[in-house]
Amino acid sequence: MAEDLEQLKRRLEQLEKNQKILISQINQSMVEISFYPKIDLFYYLIREIKNECDFDLLKEYLLDKKIIPNPEDYVKFRKEHKLFRTYNDEKTNTNKLLEHFKSMIRNPSPDISLFNYVNKSNLIIIQNRFKIKKQILLDRGFKEDSEEVKEIDKIIVEIQKDIESLKTGSDEQTAEKEYYVKKEDAERIFTNLFSKKDEMVERIRELPLMYEIHLEPHNKSLYYETISNYWLGNFNASICMLSVLLESFLKEIYYFKEKENSDDTMEPLINKCRTKELITDDEKILLVGFTDTIRNKYLHASLNKILPDIIVPAYKIDLANPSKKPEPTYIIAENLPTIRSIVKYDVDKIRSKELILKSVKLIEKIAKRNYPSVNSTPSQPSSPSPSTLPQSP
Repeated sequence: MAEDLEQLKRRLEQLEKNQKILISQINQSMVEISFYPKIDLFYYLIREIKNECDFDLLKEYLLDKKIIPNPEDYVKFRKEHKLFRTYNDEKTNTNKLLEHFKSMIRNPSPDISLFNYVNKSNLIIIQNRFKIKKQILLDRGFKEDSEEVKEIDKIIVEIQKDIESLKTGSDEQTAEKEYYVKKEDAERIFTNLFSKKDEMVERIRELPLMYEIHLEPHNKSLYYETISNYWLGNFNASICMLSVLLESFLKEIYYFKEKENSDDTMEPLINKCRTKELITDDEKILLVGFTDTIRNKYLHASLNKILPDIIVPAYKIDLANPSKKPEPTYIIAENLPTIRSIVKYDVDKIRSKELILKSVKLIEKIAKRNYPSVNSTPSQPSSPSPSTLPQSP
């Protein structure tokens, strides 16, 4: 019995000893986990401080020895050089991560997609930087097969491998793609959508492409979305997109003239543009009319206002006497929701074309008056070749 107690005591002592060793190892691991990133960070900071020191001293030496005769020329060269822009782009991306980490203090939910975006974007920037360096070497007389150029080519290839690995490396990207529609059904929908080629070609010919008028790229894109919906027969969508385009266009004009952004909604924005004499009284009346027709009725889906008193032909069926021949009659569309929806499609088809054409004329007048130097000479031919037609995003 005494021997058993002694043996149990030794086992407990050994267990305590092993536990202390294990706890010590865990603590050491925690210290390493905690300090190694900090060591890496400080190593990075030391390197950056040294680089900044070398750069500043070199710059001051060149200025002191009059090798750089004019400091202002140097500053201008630095800002405009393509190589400098790559560093600036990389810094901008890194700042995005910095702001993200700051926000995590308040809301600790890391967004992996942001990390992936920054990593891939920075790799592309760095790859472009080495391409610029290679071109600089070639411009200075180095041959394609020189060791210096070949070394840069090797780096560019390695960076490209890293970029490709990011494309397929994440679980989200390598996961099996999820589909909601069978392929045969999708092909049938596609065929039905584009089966009426002649009608679509006719609709494309009905609206101007607005190549000859200056608009910022964002508004060009909004106009393309507006008319492409009309081409596809999405007339309600084209009218709604037209509302977005008009508001965006007025904000563009306001910023161009006043050098400040406007967050106003449509009606206050129209009034502000009139006060600043960016639009005329007649144009204000048209824009207010568009606001009422497009924004207030279509964006809020007010069918009773869109179709208040449209009369449509119909047949009255006597359900008590099915064999009786239906009698022709006329009804107000808004009294019957089903008929109203059918009629609305035909009304939208006519109305969307009219509204787009009126809006184009209005936009052209306002743009030519506020961008006189830009719109004095067409930037594109009025009848563009097929190769210059807008492409689907």
